[in-house]
Amino acid sequence: MNKTDVLNKALILLGQGVIVEPSAEVIINKVYDNVKERLLRSHPWSCALKDYVLDHVNDVPPFKFKYMFVIPSDCLRVIANFQENTIAVRKGRYLYSDEPVLKFVGISNIEEAFMSSEVISLLSYDLAIETCMAYTSDKNLKEQLRTEREIMLARAKMNDVKESSETEVEYNCGWGLR
Repeated sequence: MNKTDVLNKALILLGQGVIVEPSAEVIINKVYDNVKERLLRSHPWSCALKDYVLDHVNDVPPFKFKYMFVIPSDCLRVIANFQENTIAVRKGRYLYSDEPVLKFVGISNIEEAFMSSEVISLLSYDLAIETCMAYTSDKNLKEQLRTEREIMLARAKMNDVKESSETEVEYNCGWGLR
């Protein structure tokens, strides 16, 4: 999956024709990045989780902490599960802590190729909902898309939780040794 595929799925939901180049469709392309980031930030999707290890910058923090860290540009959201006994505070694009190295899990602004099929579908629906009035002026279609999206969101979250939970996988081979 790539950006063009996602845009085409959204356009099909709106009853529009497909495109070959993303830049060919100005309206939906204008909102794409914001809609994608909003979706990824909305839930800790397992496909978008990333482990970050940050070294402190040399600047002295302006208040009580010893170290300052720059949040990487691909990190859309810091999930507060730092290493044990670590306190960190986020302010803007910085994290502050008394630890010289900071480890955390964050939501990364991943490429479409790494998104799960459910996140791709949700992104397509979100794009269709966001641009529905510009393309169709059909309030009923927009409401129908919202309703379908809510059902899809509940399923996607349930599957994501199942997929990312810590469970032991047991493999039983039916082949016997001779």
